[in-house]
Amino acid sequence: MIMKKGNADLAFSLSLAGIMLVLLVPAFATAQPKPAPVLPDTETGKRVAGWITAFNTGDDDAMRHYLSKNMAPEAISRRPIEERLGMFRDMREAFGTVELRKVVQAAEGLVTVVFAIREGFVELNFEFEPQPPHRLLRIFGEPTDDPDLPPPPKVSEPEAVTAIEKAVTEPVAADQFSGTVLVARNGKPLLLKAWGLASVEHNTPNRTDTKYNLGSINKIFTRLAVGQLVQDGKLSFADSLGKVLPD
Repeated sequence: MIMKKGNADLAFSLSLAGIMLVLLVPAFATAQPKPAPVLPDTETGKRVAGWITAFNTGDDDAMRHYLSKNMAPEAISRRPIEERLGMFRDMREAFGTVELRKVVQAAEGLVTVVFAIREGFVELNFEFEPQPPHRLLRIFGEPTDDPDLPPPPKVSEPEAVTAIEKAVTEPVAADQFSGTVLVARNGKPLLLKAWGLASVEHNTPNRTDTKYNLGSINKIFTRLAVGQLVQDGKLSFADSLGKVLPD
């Protein structure tokens, strides 16, 4: 085909523009924000949404109203609303507000979600009556990782041990860690090694059998044990020390 020079320039410009458009469209598509997670439009999904709203108000009356309308009578008889309000206050103090980040599971009897909280992420399970009206029975959960992070790459045991040793050695060199590390799998120790000094004054190195004063870490164990007793119905957050230890 015979094309005049001006038309050839125009054709080349249009082709170049087309190439740029093809390149820009995928880039624009990947830049789109990730859609926000949505709770299902079901009875249980609505109850979880209501809990989020009541929780984020930080208001006792709002949470009391929610619990009275949504908790199963069986659950309230097991743990009265006023006692549950004490748990609500503890959670509010620990979490701050909650932001829905992922809906892991949404069934009639159980809805599992991941929330972003003040310091990290938590996975909460909302357990409901198996039959309508699917009122709330209990809430339980545990800390979790950022659901938007890709899973870590799989490594072999030797690679994992090498990485852990490196992660410990660096803060030891900076005088930020002194202690013993034990890593085991299926009861088999993969790494057992001590770093740093047990006594700076006497220049005594740590050993794998060195006994440590855990200090404030004991508070974590105590809090976990109390939480388990409350969950089992053997203790209440409202109980006084004198009630538990009358002598």
